[in-house]
Amino acid sequence: MIVKEANAGKAIGDISSIRKAIDKLIKRMWDEIEAAHSEMSNAETRRNWLREWGIIYVNRGEVVRVDGVVNPTAINEVPALEGIELTPGLKMKFKNPMPAKSGIVLTFYFAAAPGLPPDETKFIQVRPGQTKEIAIETIGYSSENEYLLVENIFDNAAMYTVSARVA
Repeated sequence: MIVKEANAGKAIGDISSIRKAIDKLIKRMWDEIEAAHSEMSNAETRRNWLREWGIIYVNRGEVVRVDGVVNPTAINEVPALEGIELTPGLKMKFKNPMPAKSGIVLTFYFAAAPGLPPDETKFIQVRPGQTKEIAIETIGYSSENEYLLVENIFDNAAMYTVSARVA
């Protein structure tokens, strides 16, 4: 078990060390793809086409939302909230739309890699029918912990909603 933890720590360190170079490459690719199709006269058509290449436009002030399902007795990564820049102080809403009688409590937190358990103090639990809005650093967000995870320890799949307003 100690060997697995050491290997996971090394892999996370390796990824962190090249993260800025990867981000720079992705931005350059986006800029080149966008420039190559700038002659398209209809902005909506261009945006739809660019969306297929992973370039997403988000209007400022818009609420971006992800609805998902977390598997039973599992930790799932919440898909990216496209267009949201995660920064300390950003407030996000976490909703558990399950019926109260289900008893399913969901745990949300940030981690360094998918599948990792939460820090003992940096998580939020959302009961059925409840919505909570909090600053992301209170549930472990940092430059090292960029993966938003949701945990379901119950035997049934559960729905969830995560949302944030773009600044």
